[in-house]
Amino acid sequence: MCFKKRQLQVESKKNITSFELMPYLLSNCETTDDVKKILADASILNVSFSEKLPAADLH
Repeated sequence: MCFKKRQLQVESKKNITSFELMPYLLSNCETTDDVKKILADASILNVSFSEKLPAADLH
């Protein structure tokens, strides 16, 4: 799977910032299948936590 970072929100998808991604998945998923379902309908936003910290690169 390839996920592109987007600055703009996508209305038809669950918009999650890069810094929220891991806590969101860990608190909402019990299995890898749960993760796959969420990511299939997700848009990862390229938004910084603060102006002093750049947006996290996902690798």
